[in-house]
Amino acid sequence: MIRFLGALLLFFSCCGLGFWKGQQYAGRVHQLKELIKIGDFLKGEISFARTTLPEAMERISEKTDTPFSVFLKTLAERMRNVSGEDFSHTLQITMEEKMKGTFLEKEDIQDFYQAACNLGYLDKEMQIHLLERYMREQEQKVETLGIQIPEKQKLFRSLGILGGAFFVILLL
Repeated sequence: MIRFLGALLLFFSCCGLGFWKGQQYAGRVHQLKELIKIGDFLKGEISFARTTLPEAMERISEKTDTPFSVFLKTLAERMRNVSGEDFSHTLQITMEEKMKGTFLEKEDIQDFYQAACNLGYLDKEMQIHLLERYMREQEQKVETLGIQIPEKQKLFRSLGILGGAFFVILLL
C-alpha cells in the first residue's frame, strides 16, 4: 500500500513538473513582451518627455508588472542615492538581485543589459536607435518562441507523464 502511494506520488510529481516547465516556457514569452514594453516606454521618455533617467525608470515602473516594476523602482532609487557610480554597474547589480525569480534566460537578461547600459550617455538619436534595435530583435524572438509554445508545452507535459510512468514501472 505504501509502495503504491509512493509510486502514485512520484507519477503525479513528474506530471506536475512537466506542466510547470511548459508554463515556464510560456512565462518567458510573456516576460519578453514586458521587456519590449519597457523598451518602448523608455523610447518615449527619451524622445518626448526628456525626463532624467531615474525619473523615467520610476514612471515606467508604475506601468509594468512585477518583477519588472520592482526592478525599475529599485534601479531608480539606487540611481538617485548613489552619485558618481557608473550606471552600467548599478544596472548590473540591480538586475542580478531583482531578475532572479524571472522566467527569462541568461541570454534574455544579457540582451536587455546590453541595450540599457548605454542609456544616458549617448545622444538622443543613438539611444533611440539602440532601443529600437533591441525591440526588433526581441519581437523576432517572441514571434519565434510564440509559435513554439504549443508544441513545447505538449513536449514538456508528455515528458513529465512518460517520466512519471517510467519511474512507477521502475519502482513497482
